[in-house]
Amino acid sequence: MKSFLMTAFAVILFAGAAGCNQTNNATYEAEQLTLTQIRSTPGFSWFDGTVASYTPDAATIAKIAAEYQAKKQKVYLYVNPSCSCTGTKMRFPQTVRILLDAGVKEQDIIVVSMHNESDKQPFPDRFAVRGLPSFFITKSDAPIYAIQTIGTEKVLIANQPNQPDKPVEAQLMEEILLEGFKL
Repeated sequence: MKSFLMTAFAVILFAGAAGCNQTNNATYEAEQLTLTQIRSTPGFSWFDGTVASYTPDAATIAKIAAEYQAKKQKVYLYVNPSCSCTGTKMRFPQTVRILLDAGVKEQDIIVVSMHNESDKQPFPDRFAVRGLPSFFITKSDAPIYAIQTIGTEKVLIANQPNQPDKPVEAQLMEEILLEGFKL
């Protein structure tokens, strides 16, 4: 019995580690989720607590709220929320907290869960996902701003379509989002 438990533990441990170091060539299809679905999915058990633990700058939140155009603007969040290997997992719940505090409607927050940026995704003609997490702001369904984690160093960049990448690593997420909502 003891050897069975040790074997089962080793299999579970290996499977968990394999999820963070994907080396197979399997093709995965991204899954579009609502915030309600995320809150009730076991792999996202950390989500609500992490959203609640972030305190964004209130003055910047008010500016985002003033710029947000309901029925015109949406935010697409491309994330790998079940794996903390990259160290960038915190940007996802921080962004959700910022958006909700600014009054962005939940139906205007589209979450796309991916294993990695090469997964088949639901909006390939609209968004070029270069790394995870990646966030896109649209106006009338046209992309106007991208915030992406790219490269082996996981540098956070932001840009308007067809503009050069601008490193924004030192900025708060709410400052970065405000820039996009102002366009």
